[in-house]
Amino acid sequence: MANTLFQEDMSLAQMEQTLESVLLKHDIGIRILADLPVTAEDYVRLLEALKVVQNDMEMVDRYRLSVVTAWIFSLRYEHFGRKDYAHIVDELAALKQYSVRQFFAICNSVFNDFDLVTYFPEIRTFKELYSMVVVHAGIPEQMGEYFCQVIEKLMQDRDMSKAMESITEYLARGLEQVAGFVDRAFLEKLLQTASEIMKDCQTGEYTEEALQKRYPHTAGGIIRLCIEWSRKKQPECA
Repeated sequence: MANTLFQEDMSLAQMEQTLESVLLKHDIGIRILADLPVTAEDYVRLLEALKVVQNDMEMVDRYRLSVVTAWIFSLRYEHFGRKDYAHIVDELAALKQYSVRQFFAICNSVFNDFDLVTYFPEIRTFKELYSMVVVHAGIPEQMGEYFCQVIEKLMQDRDMSKAMESITEYLARGLEQVAGFVDRAFLEKLLQTASEIMKDCQTGEYTEEALQKRYPHTAGGIIRLCIEWSRKKQPECA
């Protein structure tokens, strides 16, 4: 059994402090929330503890890191058959406009205060918010090979429209709660950056550390995925 981040008897305040302490250890290189060592068991414990928060914006702000982390991992663990992500989306849709703006501000503070990857100067719309959730959930393991195939095809054909069609079709099949809400410009930028990383990987001239420095605003998981794919295709590459 994997080591858990949260002890069984932890309070929500202790969970929040634990998440903060892990994120503040800059040497471990966390760029997206999916890099946090949150197991499925941790996720269930966090959800249970968050029941006291509900839609109280003062409580959401107090436990902001726990709230946003739980939402990220609700998408990450979607393939386990849970429907928590859909439930959270429904709750957000029911919020009044003022509360929506508050929630956007809370999410912005989490991404900015902990120096996490962002693709928008400031989240101001649901499309931007859902796009950031996709970024911070990372590339699911079951999507890795398909994602790399799409990137290789994009490098060969230089046809972004076909690459976008392939990715959105996949999202619609596997992550239906996300597909219709992700910002198109964000997806194009993500694919373009991934193709540049893949090209660099295939030269064999860059270590993982060098690529992390070369692409400081890209999730480490995408960089590692490109490295692993390039090694499979060209074992002599970095």
